[in-house]
Amino acid sequence: MNPERYRHVKQLFEAALELGPAQREAFLAHACQGDPLLQQQVQQMLDSDSQSAGFLDSSPLGNVGQFLSNLSAADVVGRRIGPYEILRELGRGGMG
Repeated sequence: MNPERYRHVKQLFEAALELGPAQREAFLAHACQGDPLLQQQVQQMLDSDSQSAGFLDSSPLGNVGQFLSNLSAADVVGRRIGPYEILRELGRGGMG
């Protein structure tokens, strides 16, 4: 896909996103008439967008953060995690 074609596909994709699902099909049929490949490319982008919606709604770690926050230093000092041994607690809180 050349840059000009991509811009056109993206423009139609963004316009279609503004419409409800029921209106999109008619919009694409009209906007892409005579170019089934264009309609397919826009539809693929719409499908990908709908599949990716909400994937960040829940943490990939699940309840691990809650579990770890309930541990005290005494619970983990001396334990091994892979090749590492926990010797002491350096601190609590913060980000990262």
